[in-house]
Amino acid sequence: MINTQNKVFGLGKVSTKPWVIPALGIKYCFNDLKGRFKKGDQVLDIGCGGGSLTKFFKKRFPQIKVWGCDLDKMAIRTAKENCEGVKFVAGNILNLPFKDKEFKVVIGFHIWEHLTDLEKAAQEIGRILRKDGIFHLAVPIEGDFWTLHGWLTKLGWQAKKKFCGHIHYFSRNKLIVDLEKQGFKLIKKRNSGYLLFQLADVIFFALATLRKKAFAWTVEGYLEKGKKNLKYYLTLFLRIIFALLTYTESRIFRFIPGYICHLTFVKKRK
Repeated sequence: MINTQNKVFGLGKVSTKPWVIPALGIKYCFNDLKGRFKKGDQVLDIGCGGGSLTKFFKKRFPQIKVWGCDLDKMAIRTAKENCEGVKFVAGNILNLPFKDKEFKVVIGFHIWEHLTDLEKAAQEIGRILRKDGIFHLAVPIEGDFWTLHGWLTKLGWQAKKKFCGHIHYFSRNKLIVDLEKQGFKLIKKRNSGYLLFQLADVIFFALATLRKKAFAWTVEGYLEKGKKNLKYYLTLFLRIIFALLTYTESRIFRFIPGYICHLTFVKKRK
């Protein structure tokens, strides 16, 4: 996980309810993992940040052991303040502190675009996954022409690199091909994040460019840590409306490519 200007990501309550911004992506992940766990299986959330998704994962699948790992020690300290049955450790995805074939599932939400060595990261995930283990990714697609971000990137727009640490602008097909070369087989592909979502994201980072620094909080992080005043309740109201609209938009257009690609792979047998 990236800590941009001392900002911890992965804060705030998450769920699969449509009035929460990441709801659809989490629902896709849970649907792909339904029925795959036995008691005692282990799951790792790479780039867990403050651990909100990791803790929600444990609530959804209480029979399994859930781990969260992040390079950012401040994020791990935050996650451990109320671990809710999850084990959090600081670690580098390029050299994970786990044994071979230790995990049934590895998940990574908005982490792949931040990594310096994707080949090494894929090898590490393959190493710690059991035979036929599952690797689920949610990744922004910023290198294809059919997204607003793709067009802006071709015109030299780099706000997400500067203020969010995105160092890769993925093409969907190349991303899948590269992971399959590393020993994974794609079993499910979904989309989310269409015009309204993309416009809001671009405006958010355009404002960061104008103010020449990143915002101190993500929306979900602000709603968890912010003071409950008029600004707080206005933000909450707007978040709910935005989440509902973008959730509906993504459900309607889910069969065409979107800004976020949700990919589920299985580790190939060797």
